[in-house]
Amino acid sequence: MSQKRAHKSVIYRAVPISKDKRQFSR
Repeated sequence: MSQKRAHKSVIYRAVPISKDKRQFSR
C-alpha cells in the first residue's frame, strides 16, 4: 500500500502521466 501511494505522488508531480505510468508499470 505504501508503494502505491508513492507511485501516485510521482505521477501527479510529472506532467506526462501516460509516459510515467508506462515506466512504473514495468
